[in-house]
Amino acid sequence: MLNIEAIEVRKALIHKINYRQEKVELAPADHIPTQGMAQYFGEHIRNIINSATVKTGRFESAEGTVCVCAGKMLTDATSFYEQSTIMAYWFYSNHENMGDTTVYLAIVQFADTERDRDYVAILKLEPVRSFMLQSDRVAFEPIFTLPDTAKTVNRGAIIGAYSAGAKYDFIFRNQSQGRGEEPEVGKSWIEGFLEGHAVPTPRQMTQLVVKETEKWINANQDKLQPREPEVLRETIKTQSCSDKMDVIAAANTAISEDQMRAEYVEGLQKKGLPETTFAPDKEWADKHAKKITYVCDYNVTVSGNADNVKELVTIDRSDPSRVSLLIETKKFAQK
Repeated sequence: MLNIEAIEVRKALIHKINYRQEKVELAPADHIPTQGMAQYFGEHIRNIINSATVKTGRFESAEGTVCVCAGKMLTDATSFYEQSTIMAYWFYSNHENMGDTTVYLAIVQFADTERDRDYVAILKLEPVRSFMLQSDRVAFEPIFTLPDTAKTVNRGAIIGAYSAGAKYDFIFRNQSQGRGEEPEVGKSWIEGFLEGHAVPTPRQMTQLVVKETEKWINANQDKLQPREPEVLRETIKTQSCSDKMDVIAAANTAISEDQMRAEYVEGLQKKGLPETTFAPDKEWADKHAKKITYVCDYNVTVSGNADNVKELVTIDRSDPSRVSLLIETKKFAQK
């Protein structure tokens, strides 16, 4: 779901939540999205997928309103309008209002045509206030427009077919509208409306293991055997670029003492790692593997592309109590 490229919007409509009149104004039942409308929502969906703040989530229950409605839409296309109206009323009743007078809730059914999979996207669209210059006189007339596709919407969710064994059920974005927003507003999007909770993405888990492993090694350098830090680093690096990461297996491979192995794994879990075996984000790991940093005494660092650094630096580990670095370079400048 995080790697959808070929998006085909098949159904889309917008329901209006009018807080001033305390009612939901439903879109026409026979509404058919135009080509421009399909492109508009396709871009917003891509923006959410590619957003740096996108997260993965799980439904608390298969019986939740949004989970059930999305499931019915995906199995029976003719129920799209009926289920979208249920979602609109559910949103009105269970998502905190930040003082908006009007909010638009877009419901979109689309397909990943490369993998032949269907999804439902829900977008909360806050109107943008603009001004139009009147043609007959020098005056400005205020108008309200939907958010431009150049900017990712603050709150949106993309839902696939529910599966009890899935790592996650949906991806979502839940960004604050501004400094004045109360925390309950964001909380109500994920817990109140979607009835779910966030779970780490494969990239977040991969980053956590790689970065926290380095921190743990630095903090426990004196307690580990001479070659154990290097073996642990290389084992985690290799696993992160493979189809499976298993931190317990990595600890068993690199660390000889039972207590230190347990402390390493427990440390990762305390930092938020939900499972010790998972499929890593190989794309991120491959990019990260191309970088290397040597941290020396007094926090002096040597870093850069791994292949290039290794061409310049020779490491002498003949003395277990110290490591010698020899840097040979034809070009040198002091900055």
